[in-house]
Amino acid sequence: MSNRNERRPDELSLDMKARILQIKWLDGHISQYDFDFLRRKCPCAECRPWIHGNGPEGVTPESVLAATGDIAGPQKVQFTGSYAITIEFADGHGAGIYTWPYLREICPCGRHGQAEKPA
Repeated sequence: MSNRNERRPDELSLDMKARILQIKWLDGHISQYDFDFLRRKCPCAECRPWIHGNGPEGVTPESVLAATGDIAGPQKVQFTGSYAITIEFADGHGAGIYTWPYLREICPCGRHGQAEKPA
């Protein structure tokens, strides 16, 4: 069983030119998230309406799927307490709170998230 602290970040960095948020986790894993990917995976109620009982479960609105994740600068990525970050995208969207567990779950490497959950 993994230590809960291993699911916490050790380092965060932004590569504005490559449009990548990189997280180095305490367990040594490195996750790299493209800005568009993060915008389309926004965890807010507008982007994931089924969380609040609106619409079919798991169906992301077309407007979110088509959104681009432009970020004006590193100051637009802010810590939310010690448990998450928020990102203000250039399209004005900034309601999503990306918790550490959520970011680990959506890690694009394919080795986390659903694969780690018991069936």
